[in-house]
Amino acid sequence: MAMLSGKSNVSDVMFQRLARNNVKKNMRHYLIYFITLLFSVSMLYTFNSIGAQFSMLNMSDRGSYLAFSSGMMASVSVFISLILGFLVVYANKFLMRRRKKELGIYITLGMRQKDISRLLVKETVIIGGLSLIWGILLGIFLSQGLSLITIKFLQIEGAQYRFVISPLAVVECLVFYSLIFFFMNWRNKKMLAKHSLVELLYADKKNEEAPDEKLAGKFFMLTASVICMAASSVISVIDGFNMKYISVSVVVLFIGTFLFFRSVAGILLFLLHKKKKLYYKDLNMFSIHQVSSKINSTNKVLSVICLLLFLSFTTISVGLGISVSVSKGLSKMTSADAVIESYRENSGQEISVKDKLEQLGFPLEKLTSSTVEVDLYEQSDISISSFFLPGTPGKEKLLKDRYKNMDQPLYVMKISAFNDLRRQQGLEPINMDGQEFLINCDVSEISKAYEYFAEHGEAPIEINGHSLSLMKNGVYQMPYQNVNVLSDMGTLIVPDEAAEGLESFRSLLNCMYTENSEQMEEAFMDAWQELNDTGLRIATKRLIITEITSTSMTLSYIAVYLGIIFLICACAVLALQQTANAIDNTARYETLRRLGAKESSMRKTLRTQILVYFGVPLVLGLLYSVVGIRVMYTELGNVPADVIVQNVLFASVMFILVYGSYFFITYNNTKNILKLDRD
Repeated sequence: MAMLSGKSNVSDVMFQRLARNNVKKNMRHYLIYFITLLFSVSMLYTFNSIGAQFSMLNMSDRGSYLAFSSGMMASVSVFISLILGFLVVYANKFLMRRRKKELGIYITLGMRQKDISRLLVKETVIIGGLSLIWGILLGIFLSQGLSLITIKFLQIEGAQYRFVISPLAVVECLVFYSLIFFFMNWRNKKMLAKHSLVELLYADKKNEEAPDEKLAGKFFMLTASVICMAASSVISVIDGFNMKYISVSVVVLFIGTFLFFRSVAGILLFLLHKKKKLYYKDLNMFSIHQVSSKINSTNKVLSVICLLLFLSFTTISVGLGISVSVSKGLSKMTSADAVIESYRENSGQEISVKDKLEQLGFPLEKLTSSTVEVDLYEQSDISISSFFLPGTPGKEKLLKDRYKNMDQPLYVMKISAFNDLRRQQGLEPINMDGQEFLINCDVSEISKAYEYFAEHGEAPIEINGHSLSLMKNGVYQMPYQNVNVLSDMGTLIVPDEAAEGLESFRSLLNCMYTENSEQMEEAFMDAWQELNDTGLRIATKRLIITEITSTSMTLSYIAVYLGIIFLICACAVLALQQTANAIDNTARYETLRRLGAKESSMRKTLRTQILVYFGVPLVLGLLYSVVGIRVMYTELGNVPADVIVQNVLFASVMFILVYGSYFFITYNNTKNILKLDRD
């Protein structure tokens, strides 16, 4: 039977009324689609409003770091929009599968294909418009919460919360929705044109087949899966956060997960069949076979979902920890409000940094309350490896890891200059006799090697002809420059006379402003920019903090962003799979009803099936996350235990809200499809 054509005999008013009635009638079926689009829009708004949220931090953006972070987030959002777009289209596909028979009936009643397309467009506008509005409102609410969390965790001086709405984020959500809207309508038209009337009317009769395998093979696969999972956990912690091992670990984990889902259903079916009393109780036999069949036929999908949940919980739990870890280390990265640096090719012919600034007319005295200039010297025959004793903890790892150049000469600084820096930073000066030296190092892994040398090293070190011993408790971690990454792998602090005759190759002028304010920073930098060809470098504390904070916040946001998106994807696919399964099982439940099964027993059966289907990937994913979170936080360091607990609780709340919402919507939706919602 050909689809009807000709002039439409349905008025626009009738279309509007029919569309509204269809949305009301199919609201339960639309819920998965609605909540997926709502969560997608809310996440897009929340994380694309990062530019507006940065305004709360009261940080200058002279280096355009905040603008770069906003652009970086926008780029990530394009990728995520593609994922969400396909997810929404995937949800729409299952929704159309549920309604194919209904659309076929419309055709038999004389409605044209074009009219059906118009009807679907109007329904999409109604449900999509509602999800868009509510999604943006939810996004505005969530973005405020994210701002408060960021301010609390980063503890940035001057940061103050205020309610903000990002017009740009709203526009981006509208663009996302528009693109999804047009693509879905194109797919719906294509679906209508592709299927004949008979295919539409009998679409609910098709089913899927599950592969059948021998029991011995399933036991072998289950054993292999457990071995792979255990091996993955071991591999991930072999060498700390080593990407090569982490990648291998994830691949092995996926193989183990796939083998687990490929085998576990058949084994459980075999074992439960042995328990006759349990197996034949109520509708357990039906439930067990349904769950087994579904897991067998969707083992690949469940494996991917399990890994998505693992990645989701791990990235959400660790995401905010990135910012906390970095913010805890900010004090070690800056020594003064501004540090002006000069590299000297010939120390005997070049004047000091301070004198050069005065010659250039820079108003240093007017803008600063104190300045300390230090010279760094180089002792060519003393390197990091000079302090590596046999038995130094982690020596092999340090040598093969990122610190491969252990023969790099160490810096040398006079104790008088070091004490001047300490006084400027409000610290007590260090008293040291002429036969001792100190080591300053801000790289924790290297510091441990120096501390081991301080405890076990006995032989003195020759420095510029002076035999010096490392002072007891003589390893310090005090900043003397402004840097965006901890890089002082060792500076020898020696008596002044021990540095005489060494060539000064680098000078640092540490400056403290007359007042700690944004206006003072602007005045200092404005005066600096008036200078030309100084041959000097400058790094201000506020600029470093802005760079590090914006980068760490962006990484945190991206981690949480991706984690929530992975969670939404996993939940949506699980919900849609169960919805499709309910459609396929309509006839089976009707048979149970005719055989006299109670409605309460069938509801319990359905609830058990959905609980198992949602629960097994979740439990496995959370177990994997325990190892992942441990590895990540061990690598980050500097994150207090209470903050880790807060982050894990935050991830747990997100999972309860999103996962729980999809679970209850799926249960109610499938219960309605199977007509089990009546007493």
